[in-house]
Amino acid sequence: RRRMVQFKSDDDSIGEAIDALYDADGAYADPVPAWQQPDNRTEQRQMMTVLERCVSCLPRQTGRVFMMREWLGFETAEICERLGVSAENCRTILHRARMALRACMQRDWIGEKAGV
Repeated sequence: RRRMVQFKSDDDSIGEAIDALYDADGAYADPVPAWQQPDNRTEQRQMMTVLERCVSCLPRQTGRVFMMREWLGFETAEICERLGVSAENCRTILHRARMALRACMQRDWIGEKAGV
């Protein structure tokens, strides 16, 4: 009993805010995204390990452009300026990176999970 603390508030908005998180059945009103569920964390870590391995297999320039755009959030113009490539070349590099990563993930991640 000592561990339990009574919380009293004259402000009904706190109770309403908490009630809004749940539906009439007591379940979350908005489902918890799969990536936030504890059961999926191991699978997420395994997927990220495969993705990192796939990125490391890309040609150096391709991997650099992909990382700058997708993980670091650089705009295309900034990537072009920093690496000295044209906008068209940058788009081509990104397209090739995504296609190579897709193939690698299908082979090493999805194929592995499917038992292929």
